[in-house]
Amino acid sequence: MILERHRIHETDSFCDEALERLLDAHPRDRLMALSTGAEPTRPDEWRLALVGDAGGRDLLDAVRAGRIWLNVLQVDKHHPEMAQLRDELFEEIGAVLPDLVRSSARLTLLVSSPGAIVYYHLDAGPNLLMHLRGTKRLWVYPALDDRFAPRAEVEDIFAGVRIENLPFDPAFDDAATCYDLEPGRLIAWPQNAPHRICNGDSLNVSLAAEFVTTRSLRRQNVWLANRLISRKLHVPCRSIVDQGISAQIKSVGYRVARKARIDRTVPGHEYVAESRIDPGAEGGLAPLGHPVTVVY
Repeated sequence: MILERHRIHETDSFCDEALERLLDAHPRDRLMALSTGAEPTRPDEWRLALVGDAGGRDLLDAVRAGRIWLNVLQVDKHHPEMAQLRDELFEEIGAVLPDLVRSSARLTLLVSSPGAIVYYHLDAGPNLLMHLRGTKRLWVYPALDDRFAPRAEVEDIFAGVRIENLPFDPAFDDAATCYDLEPGRLIAWPQNAPHRICNGDSLNVSLAAEFVTTRSLRRQNVWLANRLISRKLHVPCRSIVDQGISAQIKSVGYRVARKARIDRTVPGHEYVAESRIDPGAEGGLAPLGHPVTVVY
């Protein structure tokens, strides 16, 4: 676990006016709005809402009115100041992680409501969070432990055939480490550690940085090789060791299998939207006339 300080929040890049301009300019197909409930055991309440032509001010008003997460995807790709921030950040990260794959670095801007939650889940790759506005509580659970993330479901997350949310039991909290985040904190947790978040009572803004290393790619390939061997060849394959000769053989073998189209990962997920952003509606969302399927 890494917990450090940063000073990004001291710039003017994340005040309301700057966020409105950024949201106005961001491509709508790279802007994802998700509504949440209040109960961490109900991931079914994590639902896509259509952004439509809502402007930056409308989006912020809707976020303040409800329980909404805005995921501003690939923010570094579409805004030069964010690209500069990414480059500066990963220059420092590269000094610590010599096997960092520099081209993999990307940022997602997160703008979320007071009291909104992120459900219990794990991410396939390594990442870190830079908190900028508001307060939030983060729970982190033991990584690569079948008690907290069943192996088959982790394999499916690596393969991209399911979203990252996992079944949550409140008893898991006995094994969690809890962190209260304020503006100016940077946190990184072990790769594949399940985690969840609950916002405080004000608008929250954070930057999530995602990247891969040669070791994280090898780990992913080991898990995907296990999945392929166990499910398609029906040969038990349980070892998740990601270093050494065996791991290298699995990793190379899986890359060959993918090139031969014996197995393929999924590039996106389907979400069904039943509401749209509307700052004048209760909770910042208005119902759609019919469900709409969107792939992200």
